[in-house]
Amino acid sequence: MKYEIEKQKIDDFFETIKELETLLTERISDLHNVECAMQSRHAYIFYRRVLLDAKYSLRDSIKEIKEKSK
Repeated sequence: MKYEIEKQKIDDFFETIKELETLLTERISDLHNVECAMQSRHAYIFYRRVLLDAKYSLRDSIKEIKEKSK
């Protein structure tokens, strides 16, 4: 299969992923000092890991196609 996507759209996608990653990291940080929040913190760490796995999987599968010169 072959798919194409505009560079701006993929850049927007990665920016959104970065924002979500930052929000998860902030939540993990907030929960670090909350008593009895270890389970929640570990859940957020897991969610962030799943997000990063998806991000890196997509990034590694993108192939740049150079335009042919006329």
